[in-house]
Amino acid sequence: MDESSRSDRTEQVVAQDWKEWSEAGLARLLWRYARLNHQELAPVARLDEWPTAQQEAIASEWCRTLLYRLLVPVLSGVILRGRLMALPLPSLCLHLSSALTTEGVELPEAPLDLQERWPDVGNKMATALGLQEFLEQTLQPLFQRMSGVANCRERLLWCSAACYWQWWLQTPELESAMAALPAEALTQARERLLVARLFIEQSVLPCQRCEGGECPRNPMHQPLRWRHKEGEQVPVRKVCCQRHQIPGLALCSYCPHLFAPPRTRRDDQSEQE
Repeated sequence: MDESSRSDRTEQVVAQDWKEWSEAGLARLLWRYARLNHQELAPVARLDEWPTAQQEAIASEWCRTLLYRLLVPVLSGVILRGRLMALPLPSLCLHLSSALTTEGVELPEAPLDLQERWPDVGNKMATALGLQEFLEQTLQPLFQRMSGVANCRERLLWCSAACYWQWWLQTPELESAMAALPAEALTQARERLLVARLFIEQSVLPCQRCEGGECPRNPMHQPLRWRHKEGEQVPVRKVCCQRHQIPGLALCSYCPHLFAPPRTRRDDQSEQE
């Protein structure tokens, strides 16, 4: 074991704010996170010294808490108040725990009012445009950076984001928050909720930008598929999160490998093509 990996193993990590989205900064964060939380991995000095499949699994696991902490406030703000949290990746600040997982996201003090940002298009279309802007400014560059730094397929991360997206729209917490709204606000919130659901139900994005051409493909379309298990229909992820590539981590309950043996990355690429 070299000195850099030995010293990092005993490093005292404290909760911190983090927004170093350069490739080098993100690579080091993922490496430190993996050394701290998954000590069964081989002791290496850099992220890119692990096998490609393990790099992808590390990025996928680290993104779990980030996506949760990111999507819940953004979706809630859009649906309940018609306001969009503008969170472009270069200025996105994370509150990291001592385990280097995301405990929170620094939110803007003045969220964008959807109706003011897109006047004269109506409540539903303003919602669609706002959510698409979030995908383009935050999620897409995040996943592209993860792909470049950790060899993590973007379609894997889009599937993870869509699973959290779908889960939050169905939670009792969101339902209770909507029920507490005044009648007029509730009507508009229900419209925005329907639009948010289209982002996981439609094969193309529900926006205005397809006039005169093809609508953009929806990367979050149907993140879960249904399979038969013991006489019942159970939800299964469309793309495996690859957590089983990290020693000591089992398949999740939504894993497609529960119904078929794990495949190679080449198999997954062929399916995509």
